[in-house]
Amino acid sequence: KPRDAAHAADMLRRLSGRQHDVLSGVALKRDDEVLFALSVTRVTFRPLSDAEIEHYVATGEPLDKAGAYAIQGRAGAFATRLDGSYSGVMGLPLFETADLLARAGRTEEALTVAAAAIRLALTGGAGPIAHDVFRNFASEAANLNLEPAVYEQLGRILTARREYDGASWCYRAAAALGGDPKP
Repeated sequence: KPRDAAHAADMLRRLSGRQHDVLSGVALKRDDEVLFALSVTRVTFRPLSDAEIEHYVATGEPLDKAGAYAIQGRAGAFATRLDGSYSGVMGLPLFETADLLARAGRTEEALTVAAAAIRLALTGGAGPIAHDVFRNFASEAANLNLEPAVYEQLGRILTARREYDGASWCYRAAAALGGDPKP
């Protein structure tokens, strides 16, 4: 995190027009065992003018953020590509968290976190990274070691909330894993 506004501006100048990796870790303690997952996301920023950087820093948004930016905020307009976890860049890698919960036998909590990840993937990305966010979501979800019934249940939850795009994806994931392809 930047020490002050000048440090935030310097950090953003170093990110301008370049790729960088964002690492976010999550751990879960179960009895005497600690489960850990690491999310690595490559973010590409377009070139930023000094005026853009100064204006962004003046909003105060980057002053308490790792890397001096909030991908879910105004700085989302700086990113031209995102390969990895959007939620990981925000600070909590949701798929890794859901996977750890599922591995720990906490299926209900894993469903809740997975539902949040789906909603984020459907609504989170804006501008040039919107497609990247959903593509990465599908890739990450395929790596979740959840049973087909979990995807089916998650699809029913999203259908009840009228979040049909996410529900459809869940039913397709369940079918791909040998579950019931019908809602």
